[in-house]
Amino acid sequence: MIKFMVLGSPRSLTTWCANWLTTDTTMCLHDPLLEYTKRNLDLITIPGKELGIACTSTLLFPEWFLKHPAKKIILHRDSAEVNRSLEALGLPVLDVPAHHKRVAVAIEAGITIWHWEAVLERLNARKIWEHLVPRVPFDAHRHDLLTSFNIQPHWRRLPVEKEAVADLVQRTKETTVC
Repeated sequence: MIKFMVLGSPRSLTTWCANWLTTDTTMCLHDPLLEYTKRNLDLITIPGKELGIACTSTLLFPEWFLKHPAKKIILHRDSAEVNRSLEALGLPVLDVPAHHKRVAVAIEAGITIWHWEAVLERLNARKIWEHLVPRVPFDAHRHDLLTSFNIQPHWRRLPVEKEAVADLVQRTKETTVC
């Protein structure tokens, strides 16, 4: 079962967080809803590891993540910046009003929001880490090393599963107007 979640828009360091939050005792999956349905995601077990996600599409499923017992944070990046970055990559842009509404629903539910670059600052990163994975010691040296890395998905190698993507596409269509 998923123990922690980093929610955010695309281009908001979720891939970096998946790397950062993967250790010898934790496994953080990046954008797992491309490969797993929500139902199957919570069935994953990795012996000896706490499972988490860093995901750019989980905000589309408030009925799931709001009820989920996992510890959560939201990484927020200005939508105009996100869309400029997405456009530069030739990717579809966010529906800004719908995205803002989804984030507002999560904040109203008590999920803490952090500026997306906060994870790169050691003091803030320690607070985020201790909230998400309190049983695992924060490794300041590893954190500092990772802050010098530009970690992004290898788009052509992303695992994609037909049922999971169909669910994600359907939810995207349903929530365009939210």
